[in-house]
Order: sequence, then C-alpha cells, then structure tokens
Amino acid sequence: MNKIPHLNLLAHSNCKILFIFAHRGEANDFLEDFRPIKHESKTTEPHYLSQILWQHKENANHHLLITGEGVFESLKSTTAALTYLSESKQRPDIVINSGLAGSLSPSLSINDWAIIGRVCYCQEDKQWQFSTFASLMKSQQNSRPQNLYNCVSFSKRVFDQETRSFLSTQGHLVDRELWGIANACQSFKIPWLGLKLISDDFSSIENEECRNIRGEWKKWSELIDEFLKNFLSKGQNPTFEISDENFFFTKAMEHKFQYWNNRIKDHDISKIKASLIHRFKDATPKTRAKILLQEMEILSQPDFYQMKNELQNFLKNYETPEHQIKIKIDETLETDEIQFILKASTTEELAKSISTIKDFNFKKYISLLNGESL
Repeated sequence: MNKIPHLNLLAHSNCKILFIFAHRGEANDFLEDFRPIKHESKTTEPHYLSQILWQHKENANHHLLITGEGVFESLKSTTAALTYLSESKQRPDIVINSGLAGSLSPSLSINDWAIIGRVCYCQEDKQWQFSTFASLMKSQQNSRPQNLYNCVSFSKRVFDQETRSFLSTQGHLVDRELWGIANACQSFKIPWLGLKLISDDFSSIENEECRNIRGEWKKWSELIDEFLKNFLSKGQNPTFEISDENFFFTKAMEHKFQYWNNRIKDHDISKIKASLIHRFKDATPKTRAKILLQEMEILSQPDFYQMKNELQNFLKNYETPEHQIKIKIDETLETDEIQFILKASTTEELAKSISTIKDFNFKKYISLLNGESL
C-alpha cells in the first residue's frame, strides 16, 4: 500500500474538509460518522442537497458529499455543495475525493492506493478535453517529491482492451468523477486531493473484476473507511486510531473493546486475535475487529449466550421452511414478547402456518427465558 504523506494543511484541528464520493456503495462505512445537513436556509440550499450532503456528527468542520456517477453529475453536485458551504460560512479548506478506480498501468494493481497528481477528461467519443487540473499534492511536489499518478475521467465504464490502451496514453488509472470535482474546485480556488483505491487492474481481457464490483461494495467500503481514517489520524484528527495492521477500530468500536476487555479476566485477547487472523485471512481489518468484539461479548457473558443459543435451537423447530414462519424475539431477552411472521401463497399454506403457531409451546419458551435448560 502506498504511504500517504503528512500534509501541513490537515495538521490543524479546525481544518474544514469536504469528503466526496461518487455513491453510497463506496462511502457506506465512512458515512456512519455523518448525519444529513439541517435545513437552515430557505433560499440558498437546493432541495436535493439534503439528500447528498452530510455533516460529521462530532466535527462540524467536516462534510461529506455523494455526487452521483459521471463528470457532469460530480461537477453539478460539487458546485452546488461548495456554493452552499461558502454561503453558510463553512467553505472547505480542502476537498478530498476518494473511491474506486481502474488501473491503466502495470504499476497499479488491485488493492493499491493511488495519490493523484493531475486529472484530465475524455469524452465517450474519445475526444480529449483541453482542461487538466493539478491536485494539491502536485502543487507541493517541488518541495516534497511524491509518487503521483495521473487520472483520466471517462464518460462510461471501460470493458474493452482498445479503449484501455487509448486512455493509458494520458493516465495511469481511470475513474468517472474526479475531473468534474476538480473543475468545481478550480472555480472556487479550493485545493483538492484524489485518493483512489484500485479495484480492477485491467490485465484481464474479459475484465470480470470490473463487472463484479457492485457485488462487493461491503468489502470496498470497509477498505476505503480504514484507509481514510488512518490517513486522518496522521493529520488533524487523532480520534481515529488503528490498533495494529490486522484489526481496525473506529472510535466507537474502541470504546466497546475497552468495555468488554475489562470484563474478560480469564482469557488472553492476543490468542483470540491470533485465531481470528488465521480463520479470517481474507477479511478486512475492520471486519476482523467486528468479529473480535462479538467474540469478546460472548466470552464476557457465557450464561447469557448459552441461554440465547438454547432459545434459538428451540425456535428452529417452528421456523423450518415448510412452516414458512419467521420468529423474532427480544435480542436482550429482557421481555418475553415474541413475534411470528407468516408467509403463505395459498389458503392451505396459511392454515398450516396458523396450526403450527397454535402448537407453539409458550410454556417451554418462558421456562427457557427463566434459565431452565432444554
């Protein structure tokens, strides 16, 4: 993974940052720390911004924008967001665009991060636009040499080798939004950063990786979230931390870790971590951290989870596929309420499901809640 350098601009706690993503799939995990903006103006805020512009829950200087796909959508959305933030005296000091991109060069492989130096734009008919925009990293390169990559924003997804070869004459990687974002930033004279995660290396003739990305948004979103928060922890925001390279914890997850860790006295957490690393080799650090928290919670409350497992085994007798019944109970086991959800396409199926519910052993269910074993 490429190392992102420390930037003086991000070293200040009051630095205003606008994070930009193309869509929710890429931003999903990072977006958990943000909330939709509030309507504070009746004249300057376009209605659609309330759906795509978010503010950080703890740091009001940080905003997040979902532009939509393509350079025209990104140009329109970024311009609208920068206008709104400027008029509300929240003009960002820097814009950071992150997301997935495809490699046009052997020097960039899947899971690599690329720091963008400049971006240009090519239309669908393969006509190049004359405007090329340089990133903040490019402008600082004379005093701080870095390994930067050139990005091409293209009007549509690329699946054929001929187009890939054509675009590679002007860039190392290809996306669909950065040029529009950089164009808007240029108009407002706001510096920008492009941090792109390579999701397909374009070495495959069929390029199946690019076609299958939509089915793996959870994985890509976690990788982007981990990287950006690690990036911020080296600058102005020390609240985002990584305990080690195999486990990634957000601040909220760190609190849970400390809570459960204080309640586990007879278990070695390092052994549990080693087991998870072995069992989940292909999982992201954040996924491993989530699983670790789940196992720590179970270890800290063995009686509770034994009771829960016995209840689940009991309820499975009534949730078999032929019964077409789904049962929901209070996950905390603090109440004895139970919910039956029926699924039927015929009168006979409905009658069968109702008959199964009538035979439900509610007395046994209550005894299990009271701690009596099966």
